[in-house]
Amino acid sequence: MSLITQNKNLLIGHIKTSESGSLLGSCIPFKKGDDIFVITCGHVIYKDDWSGLRHLTAELIVEIDSKTYKPIDVIGKLEDAKKTDFSIVQIVHADGD
Repeated sequence: MSLITQNKNLLIGHIKTSESGSLLGSCIPFKKGDDIFVITCGHVIYKDDWSGLRHLTAELIVEIDSKTYKPIDVIGKLEDAKKTDFSIVQIVHADGD
């Protein structure tokens, strides 16, 4: 079994609304030091007209390998997300760990 196959649940996450659990899109998690981030498409977190965030970060959850995380910050500028359709979001464990 390959390393990717063994760890596939750790390679893809899902961004959802915290209230209804509606799936907004997928994301790819990564760490830098002790900080955890996800890369997602800009259109997942921004409104269709790019006028601002689709939801407040407090209204979102990120699920990775059956664990729940809370977004705490959207890194970068809206203009860059609109231009590239990529966004980076910093997350923390929902239980505070």
